[in-house]
Amino acid sequence: MNLFGEKENNRVGTMSPMVLEEEISGEHEEGRDIKPKHRDCTGLLLYNTMLPLIRSQQIFGLYFHSVCPFRQATGKVKWSVGKIYSTFILIVICFNFLRYWSTFKDGFELGPDLFGKLIFMAWYFECAANSCTMYHACSSPLGMEAFFFRWHQIHSVACNSKLAIYRKKTKIYVSTAWVAFAANSAFGFYGIFYTFSMDSALAPFSPDMDFWLYVRIAYLIMHIWLSACWSFVGVFGLFIISLMHWEFKCFNTMFRSHIKDDGSFSGDFEHWRLRHQKLSSLVSTADGAISVHIGVSFACCILIAILIVYNMIWWPKLLLDPLVAFMFAFWALVSIGSLSLLSIWAAYVHEEAHALWDDVHQISLKEDAPAHLRAEVTAFMVRLGGPPIGFTTAGLFVIDKECILTIFGLVVTYFVLVIQFSPGGSTASDGNLCNCTAF
Repeated sequence: MNLFGEKENNRVGTMSPMVLEEEISGEHEEGRDIKPKHRDCTGLLLYNTMLPLIRSQQIFGLYFHSVCPFRQATGKVKWSVGKIYSTFILIVICFNFLRYWSTFKDGFELGPDLFGKLIFMAWYFECAANSCTMYHACSSPLGMEAFFFRWHQIHSVACNSKLAIYRKKTKIYVSTAWVAFAANSAFGFYGIFYTFSMDSALAPFSPDMDFWLYVRIAYLIMHIWLSACWSFVGVFGLFIISLMHWEFKCFNTMFRSHIKDDGSFSGDFEHWRLRHQKLSSLVSTADGAISVHIGVSFACCILIAILIVYNMIWWPKLLLDPLVAFMFAFWALVSIGSLSLLSIWAAYVHEEAHALWDDVHQISLKEDAPAHLRAEVTAFMVRLGGPPIGFTTAGLFVIDKECILTIFGLVVTYFVLVIQFSPGGSTASDGNLCNCTAF
């Protein structure tokens, strides 16, 4: 609850689009550039709709409000308790990634054991990148705060039907995240206490140490937060992408309903053109918040899936234990599934953002058509046929349908390349059995 209580939330909820647009842009005042400031978005409709997913992340320090509203109102801008907690979690998770490099201190040779360590390395890196992504998205005024305010600007009038859909989606995504989190934590518990599968993950410590039990307990606690970084941030990214797909899909449906059979357009065309531009800007804001997560997830999921399949083929002892075999198959499917969902949903956003190209061509521009309509249609066509609109992989390229085929070809190519590195009939030692299966 902020300093102004519910009255402040109601003020934000009823704020006019013009006021919101001035507050969001805030780029110039009296000819000077103004640094964006943090704002309280807790009273906005979309934020409240996504609250179960946000609360789940807050439990593990993955989401926070950057500035305490009480201190901000008094002019004393200090960190909130949530940001302090998130900073501590971020440091621990990044330290864990750096710590694991010590597992290579004794050298390595090509084979299942090395690939098992690389699977751990890729997963630790993905968790650290997810934590950094959410930390930046919450710390920057142009991150999730800007996303919620821009969405509220576009939907100045409450869209009850759309919000009801988002509430349903939130419940589904939150349930999925908690199930994945529970499964990953259980696998970690089994791997730490009942097998030797995660001994290498505890480097630089070794089982011959007197305090080995305490090391395993400490890692299990950290493993819980690592599992949260992996599951909740991944689901959060998918939710944002699917939300933008739904926004463009609804917009396209409403826009097409204004095109009559004779080619005339009913309504204010400029209003719809500007609305599309605002949605495009909303995608850009969302991409700025989660693009690093998308790019790292692409790289890590591809690497993990390929190396797990390699170990399942060239390390047959791993399949002797049914639970180990299940964990291998599960993680390979999770990696492939995450990569597929990210690619498909992001490609859908790009497709829907440019889907009105043919529909705009159907609008009649006869000689008696107003000059302003011609100019508006031309401007809209330039935007639809211009730079791609959508989500990117850390800003490198926009994900579209062609990108999915490229990624599929890349996975197949690298799999064929890696699978040829046969371990030469050697098998892993029993002491390292099941290494890297339980994250």
